[in-house]
Amino acid sequence: MSLPASAGSTTDVGRLPFSGELDMDSVPGVSARAAELRAAGATRLVLDVRHITFADSTAVNLLLQLRHNGPLTLRGPLPDQLFRLLELTGTLPLFEIDEDGSTDDA
Repeated sequence: MSLPASAGSTTDVGRLPFSGELDMDSVPGVSARAAELRAAGATRLVLDVRHITFADSTAVNLLLQLRHNGPLTLRGPLPDQLFRLLELTGTLPLFEIDEDGSTDDA
């Protein structure tokens, strides 16, 4: 799991870069960092998922929780494995996905 120190919030957008495996070992750290960003005033989270190498059901649960707590954008493109997981679970249509980087400057 990798959560860079540069993860931060600008205006009302909390940016959360991530790389590596998004699974039961890393989800608590991502969840805690997302909560910190929301507490600091971020009303929208942008989770950069481009460098996720593996995701499991705990990742899906995390994404659903983050979405439930407020607006969430997945900065993609989604890795194939994550795309298939969201598609298989029927949750893919629930997420706003930014594949062209339009949220990079938001």
